[in-house]
Amino acid sequence: MGGLRVTAVSSRGVGVNGRREVRAALKPGDVLQIGAAKLTVRPSRSRRAVILEVYEPVSENGEVDYERPDTLAPGPRMSPWSWALSLGFAALFLLLPLSGVVMPGIQDPLRATPLLPSDALWSPGPLHTAHQSIGNRCDACHVKPFEAVRDQECLGCHATVQHHVDIRTADVSLFEGRQCTSCHMEHKQPATLVQRDPRACTDCHADLGHQKPDTKVRNASDFGTDHPEFRLTVLASIGTSETASPWRAIRLDRDDPDHFVERSHLKFSHAQHLDPKGVKSPTGERILGCQDCHRPNSSGRDMLPIRMETNCSGCHSLLFDEHDPTSGVPHGNLEAVYKTLREHFSHEYLQQSAGATSFGGGRQARRPGNEQRAMSEAEQRRARDWVDTQSLKIARELLEKRVCASCHEVTRVPGLSGLEQWRVEPVQLTANWMPGARFDHAAHVSETCVSCHNHAPESKHATDILIPGISRCRECHGGTGSSAKVTSDCLMCHPFHVPNRGLWLRTTASPQRVSR
Repeated sequence: MGGLRVTAVSSRGVGVNGRREVRAALKPGDVLQIGAAKLTVRPSRSRRAVILEVYEPVSENGEVDYERPDTLAPGPRMSPWSWALSLGFAALFLLLPLSGVVMPGIQDPLRATPLLPSDALWSPGPLHTAHQSIGNRCDACHVKPFEAVRDQECLGCHATVQHHVDIRTADVSLFEGRQCTSCHMEHKQPATLVQRDPRACTDCHADLGHQKPDTKVRNASDFGTDHPEFRLTVLASIGTSETASPWRAIRLDRDDPDHFVERSHLKFSHAQHLDPKGVKSPTGERILGCQDCHRPNSSGRDMLPIRMETNCSGCHSLLFDEHDPTSGVPHGNLEAVYKTLREHFSHEYLQQSAGATSFGGGRQARRPGNEQRAMSEAEQRRARDWVDTQSLKIARELLEKRVCASCHEVTRVPGLSGLEQWRVEPVQLTANWMPGARFDHAAHVSETCVSCHNHAPESKHATDILIPGISRCRECHGGTGSSAKVTSDCLMCHPFHVPNRGLWLRTTASPQRVSR
């Protein structure tokens, strides 16, 4: 066949004149590179002899440098057909879908044609079910091509989303770089809109002092191993019932037992009401359970507030005259109580007067038409004095000895008389003990009330706080890396968007005030 040829035994090929080749015909002057060595083909007078001039790179110490890197150029050049095929794919799957974005008029026809690729190929996944109404309108969120979704598009629909902190404070600046898409991941599988990775919370809450040195919020990085004890919020009285807002919320710590109490001005004993022997009621002995007073709302998440009319009146009667089953006084308004008493005894006075009953004792003759005669001034004065005396007598009995005094703190005001001499302290029971967290009673329906509120059967005072501590919750709940029964991340109890903090706004916007 004649001529000199070289064939590489590996797929990487060998260097021929600076190009990587698998097979090549050599002629004088060609340079063959194998590793770091270069072999130059020299002219030969004999057709059977081959002259190769070998060049080996030498290092600084005079030895052959076999470690010099291979500097060969890339493999074979692309053929025109390869270029044409590559450009065709780019036009079909890049330029054609892009034209639908640039020219919205052809976007829908492209999507409707099954054989032509459209910008739907670029979607990383389906929309969440909450956003299915958007359909295929990518530009509803992606206003600018190849840019992340901005908060403006999210807030166009979700305009009432609350902030994480009070927008009236400087804490808003801590969220200057936070975007909706930082936590809400769309087009992802599994389909979820909320990023539940605890690191999204613990990146800040594991060391809050780094973000805000004067913060009073304690650090937390894992519910099972690094979470502070629960701090409770209770309502405390700061004024009289005539004050516009006589109650304020205060925080309580379990490590301060002297102040770890609820002062609602109520007299109540769980131990007495949960006595297994029963309690006295108008219908006889009655055995009560927690569910007789503590009833869930329609969602089952929270408990309905305790009300005298719905929870207590079955046993605690407000009757003041055992001979008159209609002689009940209203609850919660001392002036209405006194008005009811006066009306009752005024009616009784008139009834007895019409029946010719003498209030001085004994009976007197009844004259025809006597009930139609107008009362003299002396008789009216005598009637008012008797009604006032009887009303104050029964009021004192209700407020100081029974009925009201059984459950309420009633005090005498020195120097006053009549109805004004008594003061009934207003009652306000705490309904939301942990406003910064969420708890679902319905999710714990398999547990009994006393399995968590285990001190209730022995509590004798309304000041006792029966909310369990974190140790009881940790018996079932643990952090994301624990082997507890229920793996609990931050969002299970703590929402990011906190109610009554103000609308979610960029820090460059004007803050909107919120009402509390």
